[in-house]
Amino acid sequence: SGSGKSHLARALQTALPGSIAIAADDYYVDLAHLPLEQRRRNDFDRPEAIDHALLTTHLGELGAGRAVEMPVYDFSTHTRSGSRLVDPGDPVLVEGLFLMCWPDVLAEIDLTVYVDAPVEVCLARRIERDVTERGRTEAFVRRQYEETVLPARARYVEAGRAAADLVIDGTAPVDQAVEAVLARL
Repeated sequence: SGSGKSHLARALQTALPGSIAIAADDYYVDLAHLPLEQRRRNDFDRPEAIDHALLTTHLGELGAGRAVEMPVYDFSTHTRSGSRLVDPGDPVLVEGLFLMCWPDVLAEIDLTVYVDAPVEVCLARRIERDVTERGRTEAFVRRQYEETVLPARARYVEAGRAAADLVIDGTAPVDQAVEAVLARL
């Protein structure tokens, strides 16, 4: 979280006319059935927090040239606020923390890229994003980072680095990262 995955996906989408970018974050499991306080206490930093079966299905559909109704996730309420029609693109860019954890998702992906950045950089970026865009306090973000984000990084995410087709420095200029990915494609 905060390594630069979304930034790279947006830059790649700009560099690849006709491409689409989707975020695994939109596939968080809908917690609307729980009271808000219970939703806020949920651990979102584990693969089970994402509906990876739906993500896999949608990647297959998009790869086959069919549109999908992608969920829209509201981070302030921890619920799905609706859906949006996503037409297929070429290529389909998908970004997310846990993509390398699921063999069925990996079967839909032709090139895996691991975006690496130091923990201090990731935390600073997460604070900026979560305070600005998600209505969190800095204290909350720091506590969550220590309690769930860092343990999840060690348990689930870092193993993806060794398995990735390409490792990108998330602190380097995004143009360099785009060039590296395009050269690999």
